[in-house]
Amino acid sequence: MDDKIKKALDHQKPFNLSLLNLNQGELYRSLNPVKSTQMFTGANYQLHPEGLWSNEIFGAMGSPERMTKQAYIDLNVEIIHPVVYRELISSSSLLEEIMDGVTFAKWNPETKFFDKSNALDGETGYDFFMQHLDELVMPETNSPKRKELNELLKKHRRIYKLDKFIVLQAGYRDVEFKEGMVDHDEINQIYRELISLANSLSSVSTKMNLSAVNSTRNAIQKTALKLYMYLGEITGHGKKKLIQGKWASRTVANGTANVITAVKPSGRFLNDKANIGFNDTMVGLFQQLVGCLPFSVRGIKNSFLAEKFVSPLEPVRLVNKKTLKSEEVNLSQQWHDLFQSDEGIKKLIQRFRPTSVRHNPVEVDGRYLALIYKGEDGTFKILNGIEELPKDKSRDLVTPLTFIELLYITTIHLIDNAPSSIVRYPITGIESNVPSFAKVMTTTKAEKRRMLNDDWEIDETVEPFYQFPINGVDTITSLCPPLASLGGQGGDRKCKSLILKHFFTTFLFFKSCKTCSISRFNTYQVPIN
Repeated sequence: MDDKIKKALDHQKPFNLSLLNLNQGELYRSLNPVKSTQMFTGANYQLHPEGLWSNEIFGAMGSPERMTKQAYIDLNVEIIHPVVYRELISSSSLLEEIMDGVTFAKWNPETKFFDKSNALDGETGYDFFMQHLDELVMPETNSPKRKELNELLKKHRRIYKLDKFIVLQAGYRDVEFKEGMVDHDEINQIYRELISLANSLSSVSTKMNLSAVNSTRNAIQKTALKLYMYLGEITGHGKKKLIQGKWASRTVANGTANVITAVKPSGRFLNDKANIGFNDTMVGLFQQLVGCLPFSVRGIKNSFLAEKFVSPLEPVRLVNKKTLKSEEVNLSQQWHDLFQSDEGIKKLIQRFRPTSVRHNPVEVDGRYLALIYKGEDGTFKILNGIEELPKDKSRDLVTPLTFIELLYITTIHLIDNAPSSIVRYPITGIESNVPSFAKVMTTTKAEKRRMLNDDWEIDETVEPFYQFPINGVDTITSLCPPLASLGGQGGDRKCKSLILKHFFTTFLFFKSCKTCSISRFNTYQVPIN
């Protein structure tokens, strides 16, 4: 037995005594057979009409029929249902050895089982085993599984043999063309093996019951098991998850997935806006930036960066790393695109993904993007150079603007407390999808700060920054859902991750945001008459 299959069998749960009948005549009358291992016909890359990707059998590529139409492979010989075969060989190595033709045995009519023998007195081979399958009774042991196997054999003798095998819908395993190369899921190769083996047998040779047929018949059996095991993996309980990849793992608009952790309150006072509400979900800055990407891009683009990166034809004020003084630098189009184009800003956000770079200074062409003054009184101000610092302010409180500070300052008033829902797939009930407000957390320990205006006074028109990151402190990389929702979503037992889905309503309330020079989209209940 293949080592991979053997390992998988060792971890299989006890089989279900309700066996799927694959020998229903009416089932195959409604399906078309797949006969060819060829992908294309001729030199014009037309899909073979009798192949695994046939438009005639499965429907045109991209059509709804391609996700619903099945087919079958005529095996030209009778084999054992993969479920039954799996249980037989896992319960007794002797049975597999007989079918493989490596061990000789004699049939015992009293015990209704095989006794080991020699080459002179015994027989071997797949056909020999199949001659006695209908009478077979597994020796009783103290194992409940052995008892269940005998019940399975007794209950389903009528349907545990088959001579046809169902082919999965082409839409789940379709051929793709990537950069001039043809790509498809590896399940198709297993189907090809099965078709090739089946085509090597004819109805004449099968009826003659030639010993040479045994090896091919046994190979078909093992390939059917291999296919069964693979299908088990791709439907969700293995690593491949092809079906899950097509459906459950499809991209969710404005949705991000993350592991869940316990909520850590950060507010010091009862009415502090940093406190966690009953329906709040704590989310890291990076996840929120991605989940609210349209707002994130707009916030960064229309922030103080718009005054820096006016045009590729105009110099940009950057900060000399040695002197901390501002200097005008002519930059390439690439730098301007990174901070002013939608695609460039999306790349900038993705650069924030590694936690190791989040506290690093933002550098542009070997210079600092900007400096930041963080006063001991909980204020801050962005500087284009150290010369903008008043004489009464300490130079020790000035540092290069970091990555996390840049993204937090420019976006937080747009993306914080965004309406969202916490979703666990598969949806099993109302508790699988819980409405919530996504509240941004930056570092495991943060602080409240106020922005200073040009006169170095607190700008009352700008809301406080309740989760201002602290340099050197670990950033939040997980999702903290409302405690009340954990039970219904399995967070107290087996659920390790959830999807945070943001939604933006048709009717919106516009709130001025001076920090970013744009309006914020907030949900607002508007009656529809």
